[in-house]
Amino acid sequence: MRGPNASRIAGQAAHLFSAAGQMVTWRKYVGSAPGTPEAGIGATLTYVECQITALVSPAAGAPETRTAGGLLAAKRLSVTTREQLGRRDQLRWRGVLYQIDTDGAPARLDNCWINEMERSDV
Repeated sequence: MRGPNASRIAGQAAHLFSAAGQMVTWRKYVGSAPGTPEAGIGATLTYVECQITALVSPAAGAPETRTAGGLLAAKRLSVTTREQLGRRDQLRWRGVLYQIDTDGAPARLDNCWINEMERSDV
């Protein structure tokens, strides 16, 4: 049989997520309140949190920083999930909050999405 085998690709994706996936907290953006600038109160963003499994890796072309412990990838990472993340969403991975800053692109894996995220607490 020629062409992609959907059942084989789905099986490989399931194995990859179970073997290499990491638990992250997905903070899904659901809305905001405008705030009152005259009173010094800025806009308030509202999120809903849930646990998902993600594959996290350094973003392609991300510069590295020299530290005492060696080279450290920049604060930009690539993340692959089964959920379609939005531009205003956030992920908490290993205790650090990251801001999703790209629209999701379909991955070659079955029903997966690729986004880039940037560390937001630096």
